[in-house]
Amino acid sequence: MKFILLSLLMALTSKAYSQMNRVILSGQNLVAAEMEVKHLGGHVIRNLKNIRATVVNIPAHAISRLKGKYAGLRVEEDVVFKIGPLKRGNKPGGGGDTPQPSQTVDWGISAIKANLAHSQYFTGLGATVCVADTGIDTDHPDLVENMVGGMNFTGNGRWIDTTDFNDGHGHGTHVSGIIAAVNNNIGAVGAAHEAKIYTVKVLDNRGSGYLSWIADGVQECINQGVDVINMSLGGNGDPNASSVMKDAIMNAANAGIKVMLAAGNEGEDIAGKTPSGYSIFHPNIYAVAAMGKNEAGEYYMASWSNYGLSTTDLTAPGVAIYSTWKDGGYNTISGTSMATPYASAVAALEVASGGLFNILFQSPVDTNIGYDVSKEGGGLIDADTTVRF
Repeated sequence: MKFILLSLLMALTSKAYSQMNRVILSGQNLVAAEMEVKHLGGHVIRNLKNIRATVVNIPAHAISRLKGKYAGLRVEEDVVFKIGPLKRGNKPGGGGDTPQPSQTVDWGISAIKANLAHSQYFTGLGATVCVADTGIDTDHPDLVENMVGGMNFTGNGRWIDTTDFNDGHGHGTHVSGIIAAVNNNIGAVGAAHEAKIYTVKVLDNRGSGYLSWIADGVQECINQGVDVINMSLGGNGDPNASSVMKDAIMNAANAGIKVMLAAGNEGEDIAGKTPSGYSIFHPNIYAVAAMGKNEAGEYYMASWSNYGLSTTDLTAPGVAIYSTWKDGGYNTISGTSMATPYASAVAALEVASGGLFNILFQSPVDTNIGYDVSKEGGGLIDADTTVRF
């Protein structure tokens, strides 16, 4: 019996010591820390392209030793982020050999008064939005005219095909269409339908991505000189904690880029969410909540939309939103993921209009949105007022 217990204890101890953790090393003494990782039985997974940081696998028991040995070294878990749980609507249609459907204008266009901005020839021409998501359907007939390139940051190992940013999920294509689907005779139309889209694929075809991928992708958006960054993704986390992703988003905001973050779909306060909780740190960072429109034509806050008194800054259409989908198709889905690109589109319209770079929004009274203002934050975005003032 003693032998069995001793063997079990040794097995558990061995397992604890052999368990590997994926972490990001950044800050000072990075080269020495990488060598120490190998000495401790770990290995380097990849060096980030745009950030002086390294992703490694290291035995769990060695993390504290690594932190204590090198002053100024930051060690953080390379956590996984994902798109929020989507509320599906219609079955995806179009695409492939199916004839393209005639153009449908989503209800959100008039809700944010983008149609009025369009009638005054404010269409987003001259602005570029970087969409950090699952990629984009690079052959979509409703998007190709407005694509200006992209880069892939997903995958493990030291080599990945950075040129393959095609969307195998659909989410990134849907987001991109809300912003800039071409105003033609087919499919959908974007709220800033002449804005350009640059794509960073930071989520894989399952809709998940490591923090390191996202941080690297955001920094690429900055390098490309975009005007707006759309991030329809998120997870749990302390916004006050130090992170390479937070650094990248703050770098973007400090560079004058508007960063639009999905509040999330859990019906919770974003005080415990990242990256949406970062909106308290800079006026160029916005968290976006979702609203819908009922059969009577009345607006309402989506019950599943995350909220926050000083952190959910804008409200935008996010229920039953029609847009582009992978494989040349179209889809109707719901989520703060859909509300966020509406906000990004308004920011793009504002940039292209040469305005004061302020997103204006209607008051809750004007929009007839029945919700607790002290809980939800900002009102419905107003594209028409934004481009004219």
